Amino acid sequence: MIRTSTLCLLLLTLTGLAPIFAIDHPSYRATFPERQNHYVEVRADIPTHGQGTSELRMAAWTPGSYKIRDYARFVEGLAAHTPSGAPLSIEKVAKDRWKVQCEGIDHYRLTYRVYGREMTVRTNFVEESFAMLNGAATWIIPHGSEQAPYDVQFVLPAEWTHSETGLPAHPDGAAHHYLAPDYDTLVDCPVLLGTLNVQEFAVEGIPHFLVSSGGDDLWDFEKAALDCKKIVEAEAAMWEVIPYQSYRFLNMIVESGGGLEHKNSTLMMTSRFSFRDPDRYLRWLGLVSHEFFHTWNVKRLRPIALGPFDYSREVHTDDLWVVEGITSYYDDLMLARAGLTDRKKYLKALSGQIEGVQKTPGREVHALRETSHDAWTHFYQRHENSLNSTISYYTKGAVVGFLLDLEIRRATGGPFPGCGVDPQADCLDSGSKSVSSKVAALLPRASLIRCFTLFAALAIPIVGQGQVTSLIEVETISGTAGAGGSIVTTVQPTSNVQGISFGLCFDSSVLQVSSLTPCGTCVFDFFDDVVTAEGLGAAIITSFTGATSLQA
Repeated sequence: MIRTSTLCLLLLTLTGLAPIFAIDHPSYRATFPERQNHYVEVRADIPTHGQGTSELRMAAWTPGSYKIRDYARFVEGLAAHTPSGAPLSIEKVAKDRWKVQCEGIDHYRLTYRVYGREMTVRTNFVEESFAMLNGAATWIIPHGSEQAPYDVQFVLPAEWTHSETGLPAHPDGAAHHYLAPDYDTLVDCPVLLGTLNVQEFAVEGIPHFLVSSGGDDLWDFEKAALDCKKIVEAEAAMWEVIPYQSYRFLNMIVESGGGLEHKNSTLMMTSRFSFRDPDRYLRWLGLVSHEFFHTWNVKRLRPIALGPFDYSREVHTDDLWVVEGITSYYDDLMLARAGLTDRKKYLKALSGQIEGVQKTPGREVHALRETSHDAWTHFYQRHENSLNSTISYYTKGAVVGFLLDLEIRRATGGPFPGCGVDPQADCLDSGSKSVSSKVAALLPRASLIRCFTLFAALAIPIVGQGQVTSLIEVETISGTAGAGGSIVTTVQPTSNVQGISFGLCFDSSVLQVSSLTPCGTCVFDFFDDVVTAEGLGAAIITSFTGATSLQA
């Protein structure tokens, strides 16, 4: 009986007839015979589950990039056949949907190819030496199978040695063979294929990989991996949990830019010259920090609209400023905590975010909630008047996140940003005590004074028409928390400083400004769309000469 069954199975396979076992979930095989022409070819076995008609669909967008991309426009040569090779009728019923007539068979074979030559983190790129595939832009699936597992196998050209992805390995242990537990996971795991540089490191016993394509011997991948490890350690220490079994930084060195977050990986793009330029390398580390921070903020802690996903249409949420803005606040801060940047560079980066907001007229037109909701049509489809009509939820969200962090710490008597658990420790440099602790000591927690000093007693110089150029430290502090809760702070101005913003107040009326010399007009207009009981304001002194005292 064993020999007979084996012989029958062999004969059925050789003659191309249906196997004696049924297929219960989609199975894909990707090959690259025309990679020089930028094509990936896909063969899929699709179960029918006894239905006479099978509806197929393809995603129109990918999570993290909020614009309809219509990936089906890159699909060519779509065809369906019975297991014996007979053609099946296939009809296109929408821009990214098809129907296959499959009466009387338990599965059918789907074949198609996808053109990939758009170098972005949200699309596909295929060439002679490597391929980068995003799930939403690659896989056509049977409608209704979203919760089924997906079997995916890559057949690599002889010159390629690696396939790297966050997809779980297939239980059979075969190379380049994966099994996604559901469609969301299939979409969430980009794949990088080729001959790659892989650097492995562990944090809390969990493996991490810096996977790089390109570089032309201009990158020190060991040093880059060590810096990635420092970022992972800093962010894991903040969140106090690592929610994955392994993580991959997919680093495309392709003279492009950008990054896209995933649950256990990120896909990033940079230049081969970035490593040897300190400023560009620091920006790359900021990208690493930003995308890795999304491991928690949006991939786990997320707006309810962002998962499970409807991949066929826009999915709106008012909270992208939390998802992206607060992440943008923390990305550079985490570099400081990891020891990868110094105080001066960090404050310069934070100043740049504030300056970017203040220079954008659209900040007074488009509130953060609206900006988040309208990302699909405003942020990702900018036009000549966008500067006047909208604001980036990345930059304004980052500054608002900064302000909220300060207020939470002020209200709870906790440390200021970067200080760790010791309120007396310096925020960014462990070598000295921070000014913030001196100010905090002057303010009783029960004080009615609602003002707090911007970034732990730092001031923002204002030049010309109220534009922020950099952050400076308060040089001297004096004062007592008297019966009225007053504090006097003296700021020694530096050269070319024409104005100063000092003190962020939930109630601007409690901020009294006096100066040793006339200081000009105080203006209260800063991030006024933050929703609080009293609003949010700031005192901006437009001009002054000599030393200036601010009394709250």
